[in-house]
Amino acid sequence: MGIKNAKGTVSIENFRGRIRIRWRYQTKRYSINLNEFKKNNLLAARKTAVQIEQDIVNNAFDFTLSKYSNLKVTPLATSKTIVEYFEEWVTNYRQMDCNKNCDYYFIRNTIKKWSVFNEGDLLKNLNNESFSAKTYNSRLSILRKFAAWMVKKNIWSINPLEDVSSKKTKKTIKANRKPFTEEEIKNVLAAFKNDTYCLKNARYKHSHYYPFIYFIFKLGVRNAEAVGLRVSSIDYLNKQIHIKEILARTVNGTHAAARVRKETKNGKERYLPLTEDLNNLLKPVCIGKKVFSLHKLHFKNTCQKSSAVFVHGFSFATVHLNSDATLIALSEDRGCAIKKHLLHLQPPARVIGSSILSQYLRL
Repeated sequence: MGIKNAKGTVSIENFRGRIRIRWRYQTKRYSINLNEFKKNNLLAARKTAVQIEQDIVNNAFDFTLSKYSNLKVTPLATSKTIVEYFEEWVTNYRQMDCNKNCDYYFIRNTIKKWSVFNEGDLLKNLNNESFSAKTYNSRLSILRKFAAWMVKKNIWSINPLEDVSSKKTKKTIKANRKPFTEEEIKNVLAAFKNDTYCLKNARYKHSHYYPFIYFIFKLGVRNAEAVGLRVSSIDYLNKQIHIKEILARTVNGTHAAARVRKETKNGKERYLPLTEDLNNLLKPVCIGKKVFSLHKLHFKNTCQKSSAVFVHGFSFATVHLNSDATLIALSEDRGCAIKKHLLHLQPPARVIGSSILSQYLRL
């Protein structure tokens, strides 16, 4: 059993070959890892311990601990930058990709913006950013883990974010979502199929997307699941549709070249029935494609250069809802008069698990 230090005193010990200073203040335990455990370094450690004790007595304690670690705003004496360390940590220890995962991508950009800094500046730099409470908490959580790794690797001496609390977020009441009625679904599908609201001289007809919209309504799959559907996923013999992957957007955009194949959102595969109406709908879409080709997609854009359903160059409708739940779809102005159409529908919602129409409905 060790002997507990008297209240307000600071202890110095050898922790894995380095000097560690430990103490308690206001019911919390604090510690600082300093230089290598040598005689010439112990003198400076004792001075730091005395400084901490004096600050506690005089109510001048520095909760960031930067005052006691003798940090200076100088570049690190290392061959790597903070950004390079962060990329190493994300790739090798978090098993993520800074170029694909949004959180790590934006944090890396923020670290680049901060340029040269060390652990003493981390908290100040983070607090100077104009993040919302939710974004701040997300960045804080990741940077806290990164700082802990930097301390473990003996690159930094302290983790300045270890005791930083998250910001309080306001609880928002989400509006109740109501699915389309059967009559509304029929109206929407008919509008796509018959090009009801498509300009006569339009280069791309709305009817091209009818199979895709019908597929979404019928099976309720997610947008990225439908976009990434391959010919090989349709089993015409056993009348099954295998949903096993998605073609997900990345930080580089939503166009076909930027999307990457991933597992489904919950990591589960599922088999859905290939009904007679879906069979008749999908077979014409497969004309000219090799059924046994593993890389061919079912739903293609009218732009033959891309295999994704939604690519830049098409005018997505801007969907708004007014107070009386009237859906207003305004097509973007592309050299022609802006068309406006009103559909008296319930607020767009997930249609059996999919919110595709509330995002990409074209009228």
